[in-house]
Amino acid sequence: MLTKYESLIHEFDPYFNYRVTQFLSKNRNYEFWNWFDDRTWYPLGRVIVGTVYPRLTLTVGTIWWLVNSLSIPLSVEIVFYGVPAW
Repeated sequence: MLTKYESLIHEFDPYFNYRVTQFLSKNRNYEFWNWFDDRTWYPLGRVIVGTVYPRLTLTVGTIWWLVNSLSIPLSVEIVFYGVPAW
């Protein structure tokens, strides 16, 4: 399905989860659990760990890490599209 249609996120909440997963893949786990995001809920900001459902983020981050450790170069975006939202 990804090869037939364009992979595009159409809503804001999935895009936020994608951005959180990107942050987790680029930074360490400690930085994720202590992340204060000043780009959401402007101008107040948002404490991520208390307001996000971490199951999707941690699942996609773990799958991305496993796939890349097997030398299969996939982006976080492609793994994010392949995992259904539970």
